[in-house]
Amino acid sequence: MQRRTKTAPPAPPRASPASGGMILLAAMIIALAAFMAYRNTFTVPFYFDDRQAITDNDSIKHLNLDALNPPSEHVAGVIGRPLVNLSLAINYAISGDKVESYHELNLIFHVLASWLLLGVLRRTLLRSPLAESFGEAALPLAFFITLLWAMHPLLTETVTCAVQRDESMVAIFYLLAFYCFVRSVDSLREKWWQAGAIAACFLGVATKEVMVTAPLLILLYDRALVAGTFRAAWMARRRFYASMVASWIPLELLMLSSGQRGGTVGFGLGMSPWAYALKQCEAIIHYLRLAFWPHPLVLDYGTDVVHNISAVWWQALLLTLLVAGTIYALWKKPVLGLAGAWVFVILAPSSSIVPLTTQTEAEHRMYLPLMAIVVLVVLTVYAEVGRRSYALWLLLAVAFGFATFSRNADYRTELTMWTVTAQERPDSVRAHYNLACAMIAKDDYRHAEDELIQALKLDPDYADAHCNLGLCATRLGDQKRAIAEYRVATQIDPDNVQSHYNLACAYVELEKMPSAMGHFRTAAQLDPSYGDAFVGYGTALVDMKQPAQAIKPLEDGLKLEPDNTALLDNYGSALLSLNRRAEAEGAFSRALEANPSDTDAQRNLDDMKQAKGSGEN
Repeated sequence: MQRRTKTAPPAPPRASPASGGMILLAAMIIALAAFMAYRNTFTVPFYFDDRQAITDNDSIKHLNLDALNPPSEHVAGVIGRPLVNLSLAINYAISGDKVESYHELNLIFHVLASWLLLGVLRRTLLRSPLAESFGEAALPLAFFITLLWAMHPLLTETVTCAVQRDESMVAIFYLLAFYCFVRSVDSLREKWWQAGAIAACFLGVATKEVMVTAPLLILLYDRALVAGTFRAAWMARRRFYASMVASWIPLELLMLSSGQRGGTVGFGLGMSPWAYALKQCEAIIHYLRLAFWPHPLVLDYGTDVVHNISAVWWQALLLTLLVAGTIYALWKKPVLGLAGAWVFVILAPSSSIVPLTTQTEAEHRMYLPLMAIVVLVVLTVYAEVGRRSYALWLLLAVAFGFATFSRNADYRTELTMWTVTAQERPDSVRAHYNLACAMIAKDDYRHAEDELIQALKLDPDYADAHCNLGLCATRLGDQKRAIAEYRVATQIDPDNVQSHYNLACAYVELEKMPSAMGHFRTAAQLDPSYGDAFVGYGTALVDMKQPAQAIKPLEDGLKLEPDNTALLDNYGSALLSLNRRAEAEGAFSRALEANPSDTDAQRNLDDMKQAKGSGEN
């Protein structure tokens, strides 16, 4: 009986003339360039979804297993993404709500993704048929492609906004899967490298849903640059591909457990798949333009869709031709087709017919797809002019670096960023609203009113805008106008807690205590964790000489905020009115312990002591 011998792996591609030292130097230059381009981001405040994902996210406040269980609603950016949530928990353990460590880790993730891209590209350019044209320049070409990508201004949102690290994190796992696969096909430790690729897929789906596309693109890479045909690729590595596809199971479980990512992704959420698909025709062509001319860049494109194909007919036609060309290239020129597929397949989960209701267009979605575009441009030019193109790429990388640094300057304050966004997107409701919020934070109520009025012209039913317009009127001393705006807000959205609370406060200013009490009570019922609502409700009852009724809401509020001095003062006053003097004294004493400068509590204690002394005399 003949013994079966293990066949040797295929011969490795022609070795690169680059030494390990040259590769390390290239990696260090890329890291240094990235630091120079992003060095002005370390104090950038939290934007947009950052506050929900960080300051309002209790699951990251302790570095334990809870960090792997992000909330399933009201926390955009981390829903169904446990590894992203864990990374934020690590930052919170380091610096709490301070922004520096978040941006530092974001930059580290970007550099790691760059290094993996460098490794994948260098080894890919050494493979047949690419090695014939690019093998001798594999490292320089891989270096310039990676440098251009890392410096590209289109990536600023991903690197600079804290929670958008989900893009760079999933890119790390995506590229790691590719790198492990490329190493596996030429290694005596094939199974170990394949195991690494499989592990990267499983980690990737716990980071972001786009990882679902990795097995398909690795198969296309296998067919184009390794096996030669789909059949050969499948026969040689079917268990490997089945194992990668198995990563879709935990992804499905994460999607189910998060309830369509908190009710923001999927069908039946009030956004037509057809209207969303038409919007994506416009969005994808816009992304491609930004890849070649990254200006203007916009933080928030809003949630608008396109309802009539006539509005985007030329984008739809161009996109159809590009997709058809990619499919044809996959058949006739697999390597070129792979580059096109890299763009469209990775964009497919966010830019197809499945609506993402929170943002219908977003620049961060181009983080991975941009790689293929840069590859095509650099290799095409190199094929024509050879090494003379190096100077061009170096100059372009420097220009990109300055543009990225300049764009990051827009992020330095919320007021600056939303001013730029509103200028670039004058029809964006959210841009005007967020600009108004930034102005309110600076006590600029007059200009905030103008932005809120503009937002309401675009969307008259924007409850939060009416609420903040009422707040501006309150701060400017016009309580009647404030009440009118708050009432509109509560009519549009009866569950808007802030509108009820603000309306109640406005009624207090006009001494309409019965009306105030009703809205304080509604706010407390809508959000039992809203301590200020209990303060207002209890205070209104005390002022209306109903101390017995005030006890329960004040006690409920103290369960939430036991050191809230306003609650303690009003609780003590209610108890004193009911002649429960010992309990009242305890409440005032607790208020003083919580805030030694609480003059109301001190005065009440002094009055009680004086009354007690008079009684003893």
